[in-house]
Amino acid sequence: MADLLGPKVKQQHVWNWLNRDKRLPERYAMRVHRATEAKGTLVPAWELCPEAFCEEDIVATA
Repeated sequence: MADLLGPKVKQQHVWNWLNRDKRLPERYAMRVHRATEAKGTLVPAWELCPEAFCEEDIVATA
């Protein structure tokens, strides 16, 4: 996942999100959405950060 999110995101960041923080920072939700969509296994931004994104907004802009 770190490789898909760009050079500034390290494996340690992903580990911290999963194990320490228990959530993905909002600023990465759309990157994960796009990266997983491109791989064929969509993880929607609205599931990662429901307080920041709603399905209708993202689907309407696609």
